[in-house]
This record gives sequence, structure tokens and C-alpha cells, in this order.
Amino acid sequence: PCLNLENGLWPGATLSTRLSIFAALLLIGIVHAWVPSAGSHWLFVIQRSYYLPIVFAGLTGGWRGGLAAALASSALFANGKPPIWTVPPANVLDQCLEMTVFCLVGLVSGVLTDRERRQKIALHDATLQLQAVYLELQENFERMKRAEKLSALGQLSAGLAHEIRNPLASIDGAGRVVQRETQSEERRQ
Repeated sequence: PCLNLENGLWPGATLSTRLSIFAALLLIGIVHAWVPSAGSHWLFVIQRSYYLPIVFAGLTGGWRGGLAAALASSALFANGKPPIWTVPPANVLDQCLEMTVFCLVGLVSGVLTDRERRQKIALHDATLQLQAVYLELQENFERMKRAEKLSALGQLSAGLAHEIRNPLASIDGAGRVVQRETQSEERRQ
């Protein structure tokens, strides 16, 4: 499962994205190791450039990607100029804190990215549910319109039947009265 690009240790980032991030980190690490000690201002800038691939890794790979890039950056930073094992004890703490901040930046950018992805998924699910409810509402509205039309047709039919039945009943009643009369056949007709 760790090698699966979608659900592995670094979900959300393609292999080319991962390789690009680690290539950038390696390039920064090489420049960091080769920069002359006399150019301390350049050394400071190069050390801070580790943050760019860490944040990018957090944005593409979530907290796992950010942490992986931060750990790789920490390893390169520890081996840069000056290597951590050659630094005076007072400066070792500074370098360890810098590596800790690498990890924090990677984790925070990754956690925020993961949260945003979860929110997108939740919004997508809510959109699908709303679409289903909307379709159901439209179907119910169409059924109500059809039922209303059928009700109106039923009322019209009942009124029409009433209007036809009354004159027919009158004619039938008059015919029966005429038949009951004891008058002559000619008068009944």
C-alpha cells in the first residue's frame, strides 16, 4: 500500500511532482554544501530556500508530503555548510530548531491542505445530495401539477354529468307522468 500513488504515504501528488520536489531539495542541498563560508548572507538565503519545496510538498501531498520533504530538508540541512557535527554546541541548538521549524512548516501546510481537500469532498457530496433533492422536488411538483389537472378534470366531469343528468331526469320524470295518466293514447303522445 505504501507504493500506491493515490493512497500511499504521500497521497495527492504524482510521482513526477514528488521527484521534482526532491530534485529541488537536492539542488538546494548541493548549493548549500558548496557555498563558501565567507558568503554568510548567501548561506542564510540558501538555508531559507528549503522552505519553498517543503511548503509545495505540503500543498501537493498533504501532511505526509510536507513532513517527508521537511525530513529530507533536515537531512540535507544537517549535512550542509557547516555540517551539524562540526558546529559549536551553542549553534547546534539553532540548527536543531531550524530543522524543527522545517517539520512544523511541512506539517501545517499539509494539514491545511488536507482540511481543504476534505472540505471540497464534503461540498461535492452536499452538491450531489442537493441535486438529488432538487430532482425529487421537480418530480413531486410535476406530480402535483398532474394531480391538480386530474382533479380539475374530475370536477369538470362531475359538473358536466350533473348538468346532463338533471335535464334527462326531468324528461324521464315527465315521460313517466305522461305514461301514468289515464287519458287517451292520443293525448299521451
